[in-house]
Amino acid sequence: MSHQHDHKPDEKERDYSDADIHLKPLAMFFVITFISVGLCFVILRVIQNDLTKRNFDNDNKLPAFATERQLPPENMPRIQAHPLTELAVHRAYEKSLIDNGVSWADAGKTKARIPVTNAMEILISQPNAFPARTK
Repeated sequence: MSHQHDHKPDEKERDYSDADIHLKPLAMFFVITFISVGLCFVILRVIQNDLTKRNFDNDNKLPAFATERQLPPENMPRIQAHPLTELAVHRAYEKSLIDNGVSWADAGKTKARIPVTNAMEILISQPNAFPARTK
């Protein structure tokens, strides 16, 4: 038995099959893809130019509250409109509570507020004000 194939003399032997390759749809796919990508780049460029122009216009116009605002030092968070002034007022209030004379700490007049130095003198002057140290 012979394992050779019988070929017609005018038929060429091929190493591949081109029956499944359709060049026209493939070329159309690449053309449409190229045009779509190019169109996307053009649209993005227009958007970028518009945003750049808007940022430039906005940088030159600061709102009134931004020009009046006191900025804290770089290492502090920027949460309040006037943080340095508000901090100074708060510290002055706390210092007045600590250093001023005797006053009531609550509305029911059950707790009194006295200066810290007076409170320390009262504690030190009382015998057994602090617990004894144990080994």
